[in-house]
Amino acid sequence: MRSTTSKRPVNPLVLHPARIASMPPEGFPDPSTGGNVTWKTLMSGEKSATDTFTNSSLPTVDLGYEIYQASGFNDTGNFYNFSNIRYAAPPVGNLRFAPPQAPAENRSTINTGSVSRICPQASPGWNALAAQSLTRYVLGLPTSNSSYSTPGANASSPIPVPDPRESEDCLFLDVFVPEDVLSKAGQGYGAPVLVWVYGGGYTGGEKNNNPAGLFAASGNSTNGDVIYVAMNYRLGAMGWMGGPSYQAEGGVSNLGLYDQRFALEWVQENIHLFGGDKNRVTVFGESAGGGSIMHQITAYGGANGSAPFQQAVPQSPGWQPTTSVVTQEDVYQKFLKLTNTTSLAELRALPSEEIIRASAQQIIYDSPYGTFTYGPVVDGLFAPLQPAQLLAQGRFDKDVRVMVGHNANEGALFTPFYLPNENALEDQISSAFANAPKSSVDYIVSTLYPPVFDGSLGYTNNFERGSLIVSEGVFTCNTNYLSRAYGNKTYSYLFAVPPAIHGQDVAYTYFQGGAASTSPTGVTNTTIAIALQEFITSFAENGVPDAMGVKQFNMYGPDATVLELNVTGIEDIARQARLFSTTPVARKSPVDAIKDAAKAVDRTISGAAVKGIEKGEEVAGAVKESVPETTGQAKGQANEMAGEAKGKANELAGEAKGKAQELKGEAKSKICLRKVKLNCHGRMNEIMFQYQQCGLCGK
Repeated sequence: MRSTTSKRPVNPLVLHPARIASMPPEGFPDPSTGGNVTWKTLMSGEKSATDTFTNSSLPTVDLGYEIYQASGFNDTGNFYNFSNIRYAAPPVGNLRFAPPQAPAENRSTINTGSVSRICPQASPGWNALAAQSLTRYVLGLPTSNSSYSTPGANASSPIPVPDPRESEDCLFLDVFVPEDVLSKAGQGYGAPVLVWVYGGGYTGGEKNNNPAGLFAASGNSTNGDVIYVAMNYRLGAMGWMGGPSYQAEGGVSNLGLYDQRFALEWVQENIHLFGGDKNRVTVFGESAGGGSIMHQITAYGGANGSAPFQQAVPQSPGWQPTTSVVTQEDVYQKFLKLTNTTSLAELRALPSEEIIRASAQQIIYDSPYGTFTYGPVVDGLFAPLQPAQLLAQGRFDKDVRVMVGHNANEGALFTPFYLPNENALEDQISSAFANAPKSSVDYIVSTLYPPVFDGSLGYTNNFERGSLIVSEGVFTCNTNYLSRAYGNKTYSYLFAVPPAIHGQDVAYTYFQGGAASTSPTGVTNTTIAIALQEFITSFAENGVPDAMGVKQFNMYGPDATVLELNVTGIEDIARQARLFSTTPVARKSPVDAIKDAAKAVDRTISGAAVKGIEKGEEVAGAVKESVPETTGQAKGQANEMAGEAKGKANELAGEAKGKAQELKGEAKSKICLRKVKLNCHGRMNEIMFQYQQCGLCGK
């Protein structure tokens, strides 16, 4: 049935659920929040006070099984939000650890989506140490020499108080639709559709992001508006349990992937009611969301027909390939022990609180540094093999058009700072790539990434070395597998805005406008943010990413052409300052370096935000104090740089003052369109491919 629409309410209140990204003064990606840039939460999960306001003039859509009324209207962006639409039956009781099922019919009332739900989730214990260490690292402060040991879960291990929105009954989605698109529903017009799959290490995340910035970017195009959809999917034990015994008892692995698929099929069946075109669906997502998309592209080894989408934008696609059924079995048996049960049947009979508790305990206490315990596994059905193998074998949907991206410094979040020797590094790599043969680990650390710390190989210490290994092995290689499988006919970009850490680009994807952030991991460059949003929306609209100010976004091609999104100041002296040495392409001009150095000093002393560059002498002093700590350069070199800064102070003073906002990322930033060779050793590609080949082996 078609939607019924009416004029928007005269009430000046903005009635849509407030999903405004609130950038804290400092922050780094937390896998538990979908990679969003803060270790607590970037995208607000709070509902606005107007969410429960009901207005009979808001439009309704009849889905057949239920009737939904828009939760609100955004007066600024002119779009409706249909919030918390049930797309599957509650996965509880006998449906726990089972694939999603169609929801029951409920037409007795009009559903306003007033009750917000998120799936039960947790963050690994190492995440707090990672956030603290990364903050100090970027600010140029000494990092902790403390190592992290996996505590090990038991039934009495304490867990944080769950978010009150957490519930096993969490399979809901949101539909945001522009007013003019909804008004055309059923009239032969179909708008392109963007479907978001959140990240979060497969153990955290939620659908509640605000697409207002994406709508604004879409409005810049001549191709019309887009519809935005985001779904919840099951996490942790409830979404990613596996193992031989579990499957033998009737359990289904990779339920999170099944949930996503079910939601995508819901879009195919229902999006026309909102004015969308089911044949113009683009799925996009970051981290675990991007990794999920790779699994959706290769679902069933390509044997079950076309994917329920036509285009894909996986951002930083990653997961820990679980190649061993022994590992899967160990996780399942530990879960049974934590719940004091002996079978899947008993698990299905437990109260939700017990299931949620045990899942959180495993994630928090059993996850080695940089890992999450749960995630996609080879199950012989939805994932018959790892995606790398399926892509290489041609067993995937070859008709999907792909734009793929990754960040320049992905591995920093997942690598401990304290790696005092070779043994520590080898142990960490063995944890990151569980069950990898020792010969492969030895080859990686001795040949591909040898202990040469002069910077010539992209690292100056074991942390940077380990970070690069994870960056390339987990993320860059995945983007390469995709591009090669599609005959190099993909669009590929590298997000290199310093510090370019994992998840930093999510804030750019959901940029809401306004001033640039003073946080180094916030949206420090609004030009880049708007361009990225235009790339995504234009790709959704016509299959070719473009943005104002960028003449051409070339395909990947045989030469591995990548669009580099970076901030450059004065090109001819950019080599003189590099505050983020682990990101080879993320070079900063002296003006940027001076500002960041001043920022580090100011935060160290008072914790206040940086007020800008006012005097050349003050700036030079900040550089002299901060640059040695930040880059590890000798004191003499710092003095030399400080002297140079003094000499250039007068020359750059007017420009620096005039570009104060530019240095915060609000003007004249450059998007570099050039050939950037993916930093993925050919041999590393082979090692990772061999690592994923094990499939269902028991070693």
